[in-house]
Formats: sequence, C-alpha cells, structure tokens
Amino acid sequence: MSRNVRSPLSVAQEIIEQAITLKSNYGSNGASTRGVAIHEINERMTAPRVDILAEMLERQAAIAKAILETQRTDERDPVFVCEDGRGSDVLNED
Repeated sequence: MSRNVRSPLSVAQEIIEQAITLKSNYGSNGASTRGVAIHEINERMTAPRVDILAEMLERQAAIAKAILETQRTDERDPVFVCEDGRGSDVLNED
C-alpha cells in the first residue's frame, strides 16, 4: 500500500476491508476453516489466529480512521521518508 500515493483515510479503509476479507476467507467461520499459509513471511496461521489478527487489524485501522476524521488531516499530501530520514519534500528541491 505504501507504493501508491493515497490518502491516509483510504488506506485505513482498505486495511479494514482486507482484514474483514481475511477473516471471512480463512477465519474460524470462514470459507476455509483451516487457516492460511503466508509464504512471503514463512508463516502458517490457524483459523483462530487469523480471527485474532484480522480483528486486531480491523480495530487498529478503525481507531486510526477515527483519529484522521477527527483531526481533519486527510487533506494533506503524503510525505514519504527516505532511508536517510529526509522526507519526500526534500527530494523535490533542486
């Protein structure tokens, strides 16, 4: 998600939607109650662990979304941080 420029609110909403999808597909009451294997991180998660992860992601993203909505900070441009700690606004300087 960090590779495409999007507003923080849309990223938070996408995380919520993906967490709901993860749980509905691989959680305890999902289409596949066997859990999931995530090869990119060499992890096998049981259905109850998927439930916990998805619920945690959904809850944290909802809190972040509420903060963004309260602070009305979503109109700002995203700032990307370089490896040296400088922001993307520095990259645009000549």
